[in-house]
Amino acid sequence: MSLTTHLSSRPFLGLLATWLLTISVIGYLSMHLGYTQLYAENGLIENLQVILLCLAFPGFAHAALTTEHTNKTLPWFLALLVFAFVFRELDIEKFNSPAWAVFLFAGDGRALYLFPLLGLLFKLLFSARHFIQYAGYYLDARSIGYIALAALCYGVFSEPFDKKYVPIAHSDFWEESLETAATMLLFAASFRLLTADLNQIARQIAADQSSSGAADASTEELI
Repeated sequence: MSLTTHLSSRPFLGLLATWLLTISVIGYLSMHLGYTQLYAENGLIENLQVILLCLAFPGFAHAALTTEHTNKTLPWFLALLVFAFVFRELDIEKFNSPAWAVFLFAGDGRALYLFPLLGLLFKLLFSARHFIQYAGYYLDARSIGYIALAALCYGVFSEPFDKKYVPIAHSDFWEESLETAATMLLFAASFRLLTADLNQIARQIAADQSSSGAADASTEELI
């Protein structure tokens, strides 16, 4: 099943409709009625993103703990990544938070989870050969399609509005709207969907390896 098929499926269209309805309501309230605080720092949109990321974190952790896939690096990386994103969006230092919380989630204490995150990223890079070899199986997974699209929303689509490259009014609204789309996709990918997809990929890889082993044994017998 191609990425295009996934993006035209009923679950994705439901996500798209929910996102469009959400940003339409907030866009009308903020741009036409003047409630611009809705998309300001720590406003309604950012709080919605934090909620979705907080819900995605246990979903990815559950996938790492329960998947049949032997390589659990990807779900653990995603779990730690959304955990880091929560405090990126939350700006805890701007609240009346205790000093230990500011140190841990906005200061040097972030190294406690950022270093493991970098370690998992390097582990993923070292596993690149595996992902390239079985790219067809991974790209066929709906959860992987959602995660890839979330990455594009974060790293590509929202950037022109964040850096003010696009001369448009309310650019912060469009940036936050695209980041909301990313968090919705991560949340949708986290619970059960990623687990089911990784289990399916594990079974497909095992079947391939079993077939390859049987073929090699047959060749040796002929020789």
